Amino acid sequence: MAALPASLAALPSAPDRLAAAFEALLTEARSAHPGLDLAPDSFAAAVAASVATAEDPAAALEALPAADLWLATAALAAVPHAVERLDEQCIRGSKLALARFELGSVNLDDVLQNVRAQLLFGTGERPPKLAQYAGRGSLRGFVRVLAAREIVALSRRAGNSPLHDDHGLDRVAEVGDPELASLRARYGVEFKAAFETALSRLAPRQRNLLRHQLLDDLGIDAIAALYGTHRATAARWLARAREDLFDHTAAELGRRLRLPAPEIDSVLRLIGSQLDASVTRILRDQGA
Repeated sequence: MAALPASLAALPSAPDRLAAAFEALLTEARSAHPGLDLAPDSFAAAVAASVATAEDPAAALEALPAADLWLATAALAAVPHAVERLDEQCIRGSKLALARFELGSVNLDDVLQNVRAQLLFGTGERPPKLAQYAGRGSLRGFVRVLAAREIVALSRRAGNSPLHDDHGLDRVAEVGDPELASLRARYGVEFKAAFETALSRLAPRQRNLLRHQLLDDLGIDAIAALYGTHRATAARWLARAREDLFDHTAAELGRRLRLPAPEIDSVLRLIGSQLDASVTRILRDQGA
């Protein structure tokens, strides 16, 4: 086993466990991105920063999305071909979740170009947004939310006003908020149909993973044992299933409702807040 990088050795976890987890993470990242020659010490520093505040850094390290964190770190370090791969996998991929909303005068290609600049170069004195990515979700989701917020900003600059706060989707709060209850009452049928369609588009294993987590109440370790794989792999499978479900739901809801651009960020946050509860109900109703 290779020596533990200094940035990871300083973490409050057993060195042997950290070394084993980092080696597995490194192997998976390199396998996912052949040709992106990021220095292991640079990756280790990014990993250490991501898990530094965790109660169990080794466990947090095991659950990191290796491929996404490797790609983000490589793009920031200007590793050859990393930016092109980031664009292909994450930036242009955001169109699936955003293109079917009513964008009005906002040009989606302009939005994505602005997002590229924010991710890689920052704005003014602000550092690149990509430096904020810590592997707590998928990189594609991180970019998608940034793009949605850019659409909202450009739409407002163009004078496209959102719906009134008391009735619109402009400010979606946490579950239990009266405004969210109002939104669910107004769009409940469309949301349910969108979730059902999105769930049907997932691969069988993805639906089963969600069923194990949400209906069977299985943790990552139990799911990993069920599939005979490492817990980190199971965690990434599950994260990808949730990400795909989110994207399919957003695209379907955009097709059904054709909501204006100022509402997109709020719609995406509403989907996220309702994902587990909605999928649990649908799986139970389907007897999955």
